[in-house]
Amino acid sequence: MKSSVLACLLMLLPVLLPAQSDSTKIPAGVFERMELYNPWLNSSNPAAHEYDPPTLQAGRLGLSHDAEAGDYRRVMQGDSLRAYRFSTEKYRRINRTALYGLFSYERSFEQGSRFSEVENPYRATPYLLIDTMAQNEVTDREFFSLKGDVSAPLLPGLYWGLSAGLDVGLASQDRDPRPANKLMRLGLSPGLLYKGEALQLGVNGLFSYYNEDIEVDIIRKNTQLAFFQLHGFNSYTYHVAASYNRLYKAGTAGGEGQLNLSFRQLKSLFIGRFLYFRENADDGRKAGDATWSFVKNDSKLEGNKMLLQNLTTLHRPGAMHRLSSSYSLHYMVGAEIMQRLEQVGDLGAVDWVDYGEEEKYAASLSKLGFDYRFLRFREEYRPLYGLEIGLHFWKQKRAYYLPDMQEGFRQALVSLAVDRTFLFGENELELGVHIRWKQNMDSFRDYDERGFLAQKLLLPEFNYLSCDFFAPGFSLRYARALEHVFDQIHFSLGGQRYLAWSALYPGEEYRRAVWTFAAAVMF
Repeated sequence: MKSSVLACLLMLLPVLLPAQSDSTKIPAGVFERMELYNPWLNSSNPAAHEYDPPTLQAGRLGLSHDAEAGDYRRVMQGDSLRAYRFSTEKYRRINRTALYGLFSYERSFEQGSRFSEVENPYRATPYLLIDTMAQNEVTDREFFSLKGDVSAPLLPGLYWGLSAGLDVGLASQDRDPRPANKLMRLGLSPGLLYKGEALQLGVNGLFSYYNEDIEVDIIRKNTQLAFFQLHGFNSYTYHVAASYNRLYKAGTAGGEGQLNLSFRQLKSLFIGRFLYFRENADDGRKAGDATWSFVKNDSKLEGNKMLLQNLTTLHRPGAMHRLSSSYSLHYMVGAEIMQRLEQVGDLGAVDWVDYGEEEKYAASLSKLGFDYRFLRFREEYRPLYGLEIGLHFWKQKRAYYLPDMQEGFRQALVSLAVDRTFLFGENELELGVHIRWKQNMDSFRDYDERGFLAQKLLLPEFNYLSCDFFAPGFSLRYARALEHVFDQIHFSLGGQRYLAWSALYPGEEYRRAVWTFAAAVMF
C-alpha cells in the first residue's frame, strides 16, 4: 500500500512543488476565500478550474493537530480524540491547462470507543458489526489521501476536466476481540463546461467505490466471544466464535449539473446533483472455526442522494456578499438476505443457500439550509472584517419492519460568526468569535426499550441526537510575510465548547471541548 501511495505522490510533485517563475505573493487565508471569487469551486465539476481560474496559483504546506474530549458524544464515539495531519495542496497553470493536487497524511488516536468493530460506525448504515466487551481502549487510525484535478480547453467555449481521488487507511484496536480494518475509497469525476457571455452550463459524472475489510481475532487462547450483526434498532443476529471477518463493498454512481448566470458583479450558480448508491455486507470466519467458515451474504443497502443548491455572489469594490441556500434528501432501503447452511451436490459439500431477500429497514434524512456571508476587504484576498449567519433545518426518520419500530427527529441549528483582521507592518492578526445553537423541535421513538441493545446503544444514541446545545467558540490566526522560498507563514488556534441539555433525561447536562492548532506556509 505504501509503495502505491508513494508512486501517486511522485506523479503529483510537479503540481505540489512551488512554481519557480511565480513571483506573486500568496496571502494567508486564500484557500478559505478562493471559492468566494470563483463560485464554481463549490461544485464538483473539475472543468470549472479552467473556466474561471483563481487569480493566484496558490499552494499550501501545513501541519495540524485536533483534540476533543468530554461526555457529550455519540454512544460509539470515544471519550477523547487526538488527530495529527500533514497536507500539501497547490493550484497550478501550465500554458492553458489548469491543475490542482492534494496529498495528506493523518494519524489519530481515539480513547474509549466502545462496541464497534467497524472503522466508522456512523456512515449511515444500520448493518454494523459490534461486540459487547465495552473496554476503555484506543482506536488507532492512519490514512493517506491523494487527489488530482486537470482541466483544459476542448473546443472554443467548451472545456473538459477530470478529477480523481484515492483514500487508503488502516484502523486497529488493542483489545480482545481485536479488530483490524483496511479501507479504500476511490473517486472519479469527468466533466464538461460551456462558457457563454452571461450563461455558463456544466455537467459532470460522479463515481466512487468504497471497501472496508475487517478481520477480528481473539488473542487469548481457547476463548470465544459473541459477535452481533445489527440490522436496525433491536434486531440482530449473533454468533459465538474465536474470529470474525466482514467485508463492506459500496458503489456510487450519478451526476451533477450546473447553471451559472453572470451579470457584471453578480454571479448566481445553480447546482443539482443525483446519486444512486448500493452497499453489500458479507461475513465469514477462518477455517479454524468449524461451525461455518464459508462467506455469507448478510445484507444489502441501497438508496438515492439528491442535492439542490444556489450560490449568489455580489462582488463590489472592497466588499463581497454571498447568499447560499440548499436542500438535500438522502433516502435508503435495507434488505436482509435469508440464507441457510446446507449440503450442496452429491459430494457432501456445504455452502450457504439463498432463500430470498426481505426489505425491513428504511431511513430518510432531509436538510434545508440558508447562509449569508459578508466580507470587507483592504485589497483582494486580504479582508478587514467578516460576518457569517447560518440557519439550518433537518428532519430524520428511521424505521424497521417486522416487528414495527421507528424513531425520528426535527431539529434546527443557528450559527453566527464575526472576525476582524489587524495589520502590524509585515504581521497580520485575525481574531474571530462564533456561536452555534441547536434546538430539538420534535423527536419520537417507538420500540421495545428492554434488552441490552436498547439500554446500551439505542437510548443513549437517541439521547445524544435529541439534545439541545449551545456552543461558543473562537479563532485566532497570526501570519507573517517571508522573503525566501515561501511567501507567508501562519499559525492558527481555534476552540469550541459544547454545552448540551438532555431532552430524554431532564436535568442532565453534558460537555465537550474541541481544539485545533495549525501551522502552514503559503507558496
